[in-house]
Amino acid sequence: MVQKADVGENPTPEDIFWVSCLKARIANSIQILEDTAKQFITITSFSQTVYFAAISFSEIKKSLHLFPLNIRFIIVVLLVIPLICWVYTLICATFALSFKLDDTNINSPSDAEDSYKKKLRFKSTQLNNAFISLIFGYIFLILNIFFYLECYPLSKSN
Repeated sequence: MVQKADVGENPTPEDIFWVSCLKARIANSIQILEDTAKQFITITSFSQTVYFAAISFSEIKKSLHLFPLNIRFIIVVLLVIPLICWVYTLICATFALSFKLDDTNINSPSDAEDSYKKKLRFKSTQLNNAFISLIFGYIFLILNIFFYLECYPLSKSN
C-alpha cells in the first residue's frame, strides 16, 4: 500500500493524481449539474407522455359519474398529482439551467470562490428538489395506473 502524503509534505504521484481529479471535478461541476438538469427535463417530458398514453382521461371522465361526489374529487386529485410533481420537476430543472449575473469582483479569488460555491449550491439544491419531485410523480404514476387498470369501473353502456 502506498503511503499518502499529508498537507505540507511532498505528494506522491498517486496523491497528485487524486488532487488533479478533484480539481477537474470542481472545475466541471456546474456543467455537470446543468447537463443533469437537461436530462431531468427530457425524462420528465417522456414521463408525461407515457402517463397520458397509459391513462385515458377521456374514459375516466365518462366514468366519474359512477362515483360519489367526494370520491370523484379524490380521484381527480390523485390523477393530477403526478402532473403537478413533474411540472415542479421542470421548474426546478429550468432554474438549475438559469444563468444570473452577479456583482462579483473577478479580481478577487475569495469573491470568485464564494460566487462559484453559491451557484453550485443553488443548482445542486434545485436538482435535488427536481429529483425528489420526479420520484414522487413516479410513485403516484404507479398507483394511478394500478387504480386505473384494477379498480376503475368502465362506464355503463346506454
